[in-house]
Amino acid sequence: MFALQFVQTIRLPGILDDLIEELESTPSSSHRCRLIRKLALSHSSAAVQPIVPFLAWDVRVRPVAVEALVSLGEDAREAMLDLLRDPSRRELHAGAVLVLAGLVRRQAATPPSAAVAG
Repeated sequence: MFALQFVQTIRLPGILDDLIEELESTPSSSHRCRLIRKLALSHSSAAVQPIVPFLAWDVRVRPVAVEALVSLGEDAREAMLDLLRDPSRRELHAGAVLVLAGLVRRQAATPPSAAVAG
């Protein structure tokens, strides 16, 4: 019940902007991890780009960023493909590949719908 209320609260206008601003300004890795998780809970495509730079961050933040982007699903897929096409952002390429692999694993674990199977 609490989690559902939290997700509804985080979708209020302006909340994402505040989280993004805080994420960009905090020096604490553990706090960044918490903020990235909160952004992922928004299930908003607007959360993808603010999380992307943390794919090149330290060993504590990077896995959280990968997990968050995987949880955002298709909204993250095209952004990761765009990253891989951009040679000037090579520091993010390994993280983008991890996100895409996570999306593929997630998709493979999802049973096909009755419409596709039938």
